Amino acid sequence: MRLIDRYLMRQLLGPVALATLALTSVALLSQSLAGLDLIVNQRQSALVFLKVTLLYMPQLINLILPVAVFVAALVALNRLHTEQEIVVCFAGGMSRWRVISPAMRLACTIALLALLMNLFVQPAAFRELRQELFDVRTDLAATPLGANVDSSYGKVLSLLASSETQRAFDLTAEPEALRAEYGWHHFAQGLLLARRLVEAGVPYVTVYWNSPSNTDDQSWDTHADQHRRMREHLLPHFDRALSAVLDDLGSRGLLDETLVTWWGEFGRTPRINRQGGRDHWGFCQSIGLAGAGIVPGIVYGTSTKDGGYAETQPVRPDDLSATVLHLLGIDHKQHFHDLQNRPIPLSYGEPVRDLLA
Repeated sequence: MRLIDRYLMRQLLGPVALATLALTSVALLSQSLAGLDLIVNQRQSALVFLKVTLLYMPQLINLILPVAVFVAALVALNRLHTEQEIVVCFAGGMSRWRVISPAMRLACTIALLALLMNLFVQPAAFRELRQELFDVRTDLAATPLGANVDSSYGKVLSLLASSETQRAFDLTAEPEALRAEYGWHHFAQGLLLARRLVEAGVPYVTVYWNSPSNTDDQSWDTHADQHRRMREHLLPHFDRALSAVLDDLGSRGLLDETLVTWWGEFGRTPRINRQGGRDHWGFCQSIGLAGAGIVPGIVYGTSTKDGGYAETQPVRPDDLSATVLHLLGIDHKQHFHDLQNRPIPLSYGEPVRDLLA
């Protein structure tokens, strides 16, 4: 590069650097003001705020550099023209292309740099930014709602760490005859453990069937060979264990104050498929409720002959949730507020009064 070319390039680089710095500062300031929510409302550290702001930099620089080059070229060439330096260049035999070639080389270099940033730097920064924002949003402990959640975690940990709970997990403390009455299936022993946890003061217990896989004979997802699986593997263990836990709770005086529910997430198709199974069906299903004020021995509602649709006394999911909340002593009409402080009712339904003793 000749001396005159280096001189012209220096005249361009100064305005480019100044314009880039000025525009980037304005963009960063705007982005920082928008990101203050991380500190003010989501209680994140200044380090997280700084990291998120810097991760926006590649995108901002990619937007700013072309504008900075254009502005700098206008400023530099206008100054050279005003000070008659371009006239001197022409008088010295330089062509117009020669005069603007430093600006063109700089523009091509900036374009190549922007391309590389688009291909490599910006995607990596965007992935990191997305993960950081995801971590921020899922950091419930840093939000006002999270403070309540955090205290709930503390209560749960205290409950699990209590000596009463620890003893409840020791099934060997139960008489062998009672364990055999429940049955030795893992679900059956899980129900026995649930009864012991209720006795220890655990307010909410979930027992899963915990099938190894959907193709296993222990799975309730009976898309194939349903009749044999239900008759030989599923219903015998389920009926025995459920009867045992209801009798056990009743004999200990716990059933009146314990709500026992059993259901899946949907029903099964009325028609048997080609594999001898029944597929997923959301229009109708049967569920069970016992204890806590439920009328014993009642059958509520009927389905069509093929079990496909509710025919009489249909119960909507909202009514079911309202019934459960009522039995737990919770006002189903009360509201909770989400993160946007919008009031949302616990349930839109009404308790099924005919089920209540």
